[in-house]
Amino acid sequence: MDASNQPSTPKWLTKLQQHSWEPEILLSGIVLYGMFKVPDILDEFLIFFKLNIFGNSQDIDNLVALFKMGIYWLITGLILHLICRGVWIGMVGLSYTFSDGIRHNKLKYKGRFKEKVNRTPSYELIVIRLEKISSSLFSISFMLFMSVIGGYFFFLILIVIPFTILYLYF
Repeated sequence: MDASNQPSTPKWLTKLQQHSWEPEILLSGIVLYGMFKVPDILDEFLIFFKLNIFGNSQDIDNLVALFKMGIYWLITGLILHLICRGVWIGMVGLSYTFSDGIRHNKLKYKGRFKEKVNRTPSYELIVIRLEKISSSLFSISFMLFMSVIGGYFFFLILIVIPFTILYLYF
């Protein structure tokens, strides 16, 4: 497909993409704070259900274990996201403070050290890369969590419930 045939990105979407870091950080912090409490609540839920409703069933154990696994994935992803955003914010500050970048001529390095400094990318390029990594971590964290939850309910609705209905009525 030609580049001329592709529709151009709307301005509102471009602006939203450029400012997505603001709600990302807010959501990461709030969700992360709440997620640290959820595994304990799930354990209490499991005890309650085993004592009062299901008895000694493995199904509820599997459901709670699957939810906890998804929650731990989400917690890990959001922690990595916040760390990456912290580095990103630091690099944004450096690019503002030192807008000219590294002044290679002021450094008195020789040999391989000078080559290493010369290969260092500009602050802007580092900020752009960190932006992509941070946004990817944020979206992948939620995607994995929702995939685990969605996969369980997909399995439940398409396999378990029909077989249970067939077993009960036939």
